[in-house]
Parts: sequence; structure tokens; C-alpha cells
Amino acid sequence: PLSKLVEGFALYNRTTNKSPRTVSWYTERLGLFQRFAGQDATLADISIANARAFIEEIDRAMKTLAAPPPAAPEPSAERGVSRSTVVMGSQAAEKALEGVTRIVLAQILPNGSTGEKYILERPGMIAGRLCGDIYLPDDPLIAAEHARFTQLGETAFVEDLGSPRGIYLRLRKSHQLKDGDMILAGRQKFRFDAKAPSASGVGPRLVRLDKQDEDAGEYPLREEVTVIGHSNGTYKFPADDYMSGTHARLTLRDGQVTLEDTSSTNGTFIRIRKRLLASVGETLLIGSQTLRITKEEM
Repeated sequence: PLSKLVEGFALYNRTTNKSPRTVSWYTERLGLFQRFAGQDATLADISIANARAFIEEIDRAMKTLAAPPPAAPEPSAERGVSRSTVVMGSQAAEKALEGVTRIVLAQILPNGSTGEKYILERPGMIAGRLCGDIYLPDDPLIAAEHARFTQLGETAFVEDLGSPRGIYLRLRKSHQLKDGDMILAGRQKFRFDAKAPSASGVGPRLVRLDKQDEDAGEYPLREEVTVIGHSNGTYKFPADDYMSGTHARLTLRDGQVTLEDTSSTNGTFIRIRKRLLASVGETLLIGSQTLRITKEEM
């Protein structure tokens, strides 16, 4: 498993007299790679091409985040401060932060305005209801420790920490569904079953879930195109005022089903599977909190 690889690599470097800085550098990157792949993953689960691409992305991210030390720090007039110390608020400290891009999670309020902003100022920032760097105590749908965020370059590496309600990503393009995918459209939650038995045989379907996540309705996907909406489409949900007239489209082709949002007001969301690399402009739903990935130049 990757966890043993990380431990073994660190031990090898120490026993071959590598410098502590070198050991820390490589172990930190392998640790990020391990979290990306999952605690139970092995090398056999990951292609060499994907591993190389991820390591290169981490390397670029770390270079972006590393603020260069000032070449000639200004001497401080304060007693007890050495010439090599960069004093907060000093010209040297401000210069060290110039040009650094930080990923920011911007809370989107129900009226569409921006609320709190959470800067990903260090790796592994936790969002949770009872604790964490991103403290959200008033949302009962958020777990005690719900999600973890790390900036990688100009993206956010998002990890679900096993929360019951999960993390959802708003679709900006068509998404090929996999068996068991969870979908939010308006106030409706659906599960996608790729091969569900029916009177006409086995085929894909959506299953609507109630507030306890129990099956509450079945919607077979027999046609090439299936549309769901408040007032239009194959399946209508007139009691759901959060669903647009024509909200989302599902296309069945060659045994595969793709889902796309049809420019709905409130969007169509798909639950992420453990982890996600989210780009600037993408929107996440955590509990009832809507968070948009943005960036700011420091």
C-alpha cells in the first residue's frame, strides 16, 4: 500500500544520510499523493502516467506557494530581532508575498451575494461543524469534520472525510454517470442505477431518495434523451420550486448515460467520490453551504 511506500521512503532517505530538508521535501509530496489515491490504494491501482502527472502538479504547486526568502533583509531597529529575521508588516515581509496566488473558498449566499471568504493558506485545511479551520457551526447537515482542502497550484484539492451527506460539485459540462452516483437537482436527490431490473429487462434508472435516503420513486431511462424539470420534460416535479422548468438532461448512448445541466437557475450537482481537483470558478455544496472556488493575488 501507498502508506507503506511513504514510510519506507522516509526511512530509506534517513538511513542513507539524506538531509532532513530532502527527506521532508519528498515525504510531503508522497503524502499528498497518498491522500489523493486513498489510504487503501496500492501502486497497482494507479497508472504511471497519472502518477507522473500528479507529482508534476504538486511540484508546480509547491513552487508557486513557496515565497522566496528576501535576498537582503532589512535590519530591524527593534531589540532582540536579528538581521536575518523578516518582521511581519515590514517591507521585506510584504515583498515576500507579492505575486503569490491563493485559492479562496467564497461562500455564496441564497441571494447570490458573497459571504465569508476562506483563504487556503496552508495544506490540509478542515471544514467542519464542530471544529476545523473553516468553522461552520450552524449547519446541521455538515459533519464534525466534513472536508479537507489543499491548494495545488491554481486548483483546490478537495477530500471528503467520510461525511454522511458528502460533497457535491455543480456541473459545468456533461458528466458520464457511474453506477451509484448521487445527483441533486432542485430539492430532489437521485441515485443512478446503471443496471436496474424492470418488466422490460435490465436498464438504467434514477431512484428518488427521501430525507432519510430511502427509495421514494423510480424513473427508468428508456429513451435516448430523458429530461427532468419543474414543468417540462419526461419527468416533472411541479412541487419543487427550486427546480427550473427544464432543469437537466440525461442522454443514453451505447449503454452509457451522460448528465448535463440545461442552464438551470440553481444548478445540477453530482456527489464527488472521495476526492476532487476543483478548478477556479467551480462550485461545491457542503451541507447547505455553497462554496465557490476563487483566487486572489496576494
